[in-house]
Amino acid sequence: MGQSGEHQTRNDRAKVAGRMGSRARDLLASRQTLRAKRAHTETAISRSIRRALAAKGCRCIRIQSGILRVQSGSAGRSYFVHCAEPGTPDLLVIRAGVYTWLEVKRPGEEPTPEQCAWHLWARKQGLRVAVVHSIAEALRAVFDS
Repeated sequence: MGQSGEHQTRNDRAKVAGRMGSRARDLLASRQTLRAKRAHTETAISRSIRRALAAKGCRCIRIQSGILRVQSGSAGRSYFVHCAEPGTPDLLVIRAGVYTWLEVKRPGEEPTPEQCAWHLWARKQGLRVAVVHSIAEALRAVFDS
C-alpha cells in the first residue's frame, strides 16, 4: 500500500541529504585537489625555499626576468621595464660570502634551453648554479659544496 505523507517526506529529505552529501564530498575533494596543485606550483615551491633558507641565515633575492609592461599613474601611459635577461635563475642565495643561483622547477620539470644556456655560461664563469625541485634540494645546493 501507499506510504503516509510524513514517511514519504522523510524519505525525500534523506535522498536530498544523501545527494547533497555527495556534492559536498565532491566539492571538498576538488578543493583539496586545487590546494595540492597550488602547493606544487613553482611560485609556492620558490616561496617555501626562500623561507627555509632565510631561517638558516641566508639572504635570498628573487630575480624577475624578461620584460614587464607597467601602467603609469593617472595619465594611463604604459612603458616597459627590462628585468634580468631570459634564462636567469629564479633565486640568488647569499650565505657566508658564497653566492648560489637556484633555478626552481616543479617536480618532473626541467630547465628551458635558454635556462640551460645561462647555467652553462655561469658555470664557465665559476658561478654556482643548481636546478632544485624542493626545499631539501635547495638546502643541499646551498650548504653542500
